[in-house]
Amino acid sequence: MGLNDKSRKRNAASWRERIQDGEMSSRSQTERKKRPLPRPFYPGLPQENSDPAVIPGPTRRTGNSRNGPSRYDTPPQRRAARPSPKEEYEDNPEREEENRPARAGTMRRPRFTIFGALLFVLLMLISLLFSVWSVVKRAELQATPDYSYDYGSGYFGYGTPYEDSQDSDLYGYYVPDPDDQYYRELTDATDRTLSYSVLWQSEAVRPDDPSMTCKYDCSYPVLSGKDEEKMSAMNQEIERIAREYKDSYQDYEEGVLSYGYVTYMDEEKISVVIRHTLSGKDRTDSIVRAVTFSVDTGRIIPHSEMVDTDEYLVYQFRSRSTVQNGPVEFVENLSDEELLEYLLDEKDSIMFYTPVGLEIGFNFDEGWVTVTLKSYTV
Repeated sequence: MGLNDKSRKRNAASWRERIQDGEMSSRSQTERKKRPLPRPFYPGLPQENSDPAVIPGPTRRTGNSRNGPSRYDTPPQRRAARPSPKEEYEDNPEREEENRPARAGTMRRPRFTIFGALLFVLLMLISLLFSVWSVVKRAELQATPDYSYDYGSGYFGYGTPYEDSQDSDLYGYYVPDPDDQYYRELTDATDRTLSYSVLWQSEAVRPDDPSMTCKYDCSYPVLSGKDEEKMSAMNQEIERIAREYKDSYQDYEEGVLSYGYVTYMDEEKISVVIRHTLSGKDRTDSIVRAVTFSVDTGRIIPHSEMVDTDEYLVYQFRSRSTVQNGPVEFVENLSDEELLEYLLDEKDSIMFYTPVGLEIGFNFDEGWVTVTLKSYTV
């Protein structure tokens, strides 16, 4: 065996050793590089490895080869955590109450319950106060009737016609009666059954200067009948008496009120009385003007035709005034001659008819005074 044979033998031996060592080394390396089989991937389940499983061949999910791209290659993205309702509405509890869903079988609680209850109570109080106010105003209007017109019946005035005594007693104002001991106060005694009727004219005047507090209010009767000329003559005289202080009302601090009354009326005569109230700064004066007309002729009936003004009348006046009016200092201080002069005065003397009798008297500085003469019953 030559050198080459020897070297070949050595090399063969070493080659065997190397092969054995290489096989061992190769197995160990192979064993170290060996990987586990991939697990199939199920979306939504926790996985140790986020890589998707490789399924051989085309699949129903992807329709691609096992090496092709798939929309499931990327793991699903988890949504960001939504803040809890407690954190979201921590600074706005009203919004939480609005957005909170109603639970099954329960009704949502109505909003503003307390506010609605308070509003209801307030409306009820307002309604109650308005009702009370209406009742009070109605009572005032009934106690003090206003002047108005009634073109249908021809009358609608202050008070109630004389024959409607029961209704008038209900409202509480005076209705004169022939059986009364004396005439108590100025009031209307109209009659709607006559051939002529009474309407009412009202007038109000205010100064141009708004700083002035005075005012002028006037209301007086207007007669209406078939004989217009006759009625017009009587109405002119009534208007003259009623508007006596219209031009001078600004001379009084609070102004002038002039109210008219029909104290008696029949087919023969009618008596009209106007009471003027002059309201000054320091005092208030009251003046009465009266006029009686003959309905047949339209003329003014003078006092001399109504009663004989003499010493006997002075005596009757004194005795009746004490009973009907009580003590009047001014009358008590007058002498009989002075009292007779007041009763004869054409301007300041007062005479008019009423259902009770003839009323006579006069105006003086502190007001006016009258007495009832029942012996002169109309």
